[in-house]
Amino acid sequence: MYDNKTQFKFIKNLEKAGLKLGDTLQKLNTILFGVIEAKPYTFEWDKIISQYKKAHIAYNHDSLDKFCQDYVIGYSLLNDFSTEPAKKEAMYLHLKAEILAMKAKGELD
Repeated sequence: MYDNKTQFKFIKNLEKAGLKLGDTLQKLNTILFGVIEAKPYTFEWDKIISQYKKAHIAYNHDSLDKFCQDYVIGYSLLNDFSTEPAKKEAMYLHLKAEILAMKAKGELD
């Protein structure tokens, strides 16, 4: 049963500290959007799709998260931003969203 005194107490504490949750989320969104817009990566889709299909088979068809993680780690190491977690996270989210969109359109299994 929901008890307003115990659950989601962290939200109430944020508001007491003078931070509004909406403002905090907006700031986070602005930072992430800025990282995505200034992205230190490019997607070579022919290569990505080929690698994804191989990984899809190797990981027993449960591969999207694992593939995106592995791809981002490898790419970031080769392109000198492996120590920048915000950029890697932005790339991971962007890559995963693009692949999910392709799957939804039926362009990718």
